[in-house]
Amino acid sequence: MEFQPEKPLVARLDNPFILETDQLQIWTDASGSYRVEARFVSFDDSTVRLQRANGQFVRIAYDRLSTADRERVHDLSYAVAMKMSMK
Repeated sequence: MEFQPEKPLVARLDNPFILETDQLQIWTDASGSYRVEARFVSFDDSTVRLQRANGQFVRIAYDRLSTADRERVHDLSYAVAMKMSMK
């Protein structure tokens, strides 16, 4: 079974439990030298999994992300977890 790329998950400001899927995000490492345009897929204890527009997956160590992107990971992880728990 081939994975079909999905649109990115972005928590809406007016309701963090509703996820929009309409845009890619720019993710940056802590040094600012590495950037990737991708959508958030998942986060485990130490790795963030992203998906580029072409469907290719990228794994980035959480501690190598910029501070802003680490905060975004927490926000998106929380929003996804809350939405899943409400099903």
